[in-house]
Amino acid sequence: MNQKSVFLHCPIRGQLNASTLAKDGLTITEEARRIEFIKFLIRRHYPPSYIDVETIVIKNLGESGRNKLRCDVIVYNIPLDAIQHLPFEDKLKKAIIVAEIKRDAAKKQSGIACQLEPAMRQLPGMRVMGVYYDDITRILYVKRLLQKEGGEFIEIIPDSLENLPRYGTKYEAQPITTDKLSPPNNLVSILYSVANIEAVAKYIGKFT
Repeated sequence: MNQKSVFLHCPIRGQLNASTLAKDGLTITEEARRIEFIKFLIRRHYPPSYIDVETIVIKNLGESGRNKLRCDVIVYNIPLDAIQHLPFEDKLKKAIIVAEIKRDAAKKQSGIACQLEPAMRQLPGMRVMGVYYDDITRILYVKRLLQKEGGEFIEIIPDSLENLPRYGTKYEAQPITTDKLSPPNNLVSILYSVANIEAVAKYIGKFT
């Protein structure tokens, strides 16, 4: 095999020392999934120079304060070169998208609850959007200010990733039509999930 068939090429980092497939030769790697999402962002006109990967969004976690929370992909509203000199907190103010990427849907719940949502809450401002992306699930998350019991709370609202606005435009919730849908990467997993849901429904139906 030549190098192009073995190693991945990232639109923002160039040639990588990482392969498309895992050791089993069948399963796509998480790095390949990350590149899929970066290409999706570029198709939505997000400038490659505004996109970064494996970025720290929360410091000083845990009892000793030595742990950190990283996001897989982050998008700023200015080029990376323009924020390198900024303090950590000021860099976060420039973020407009934070994304958690998983190779497959097995780690979906922990990825959203333990990584994506904390990152979204840490990033200042209401305009920050979050994305969860795996072989089956593609979810866009937005912040909404909720008035409750005399106080204000930030609520994280899910939407289809197809509603991610193009760069420079505002988010608007809208119905998803067939012309906006992206083809799935893992149709077998989707059909398997549907089959499992139907099997569970039939099992429950025996007792109702």
